[in-house]
Amino acid sequence: MKDKKNLSYAIIIVALVATLGVLWFLIIDTVNNDYIANNGGNAPAMNSGNSSVSYSAVKEITESVDIDGGEFSSTNADENAISLSGDITATLANI
Repeated sequence: MKDKKNLSYAIIIVALVATLGVLWFLIIDTVNNDYIANNGGNAPAMNSGNSSVSYSAVKEITESVDIDGGEFSSTNADENAISLSGDITATLANI
């Protein structure tokens, strides 16, 4: 008799946990859908393309080049050591 009672309690607890999980999923899904609907159908993005992004570097390469050796180091947290831009081919070796 005691085993049947414990089994009944276990079934009730599992059913409650499953129900809460489904409700949690539905609430989160509804909140996300409302957010997307209220923001023009767009999910949040890292960069929406409305702001310009600029980069700086110690060595800026804008044409095809082969560099063999050398040291390039950045001193600022927001600066790259080497930046390549454009439709170029660059080979960097022994750096």
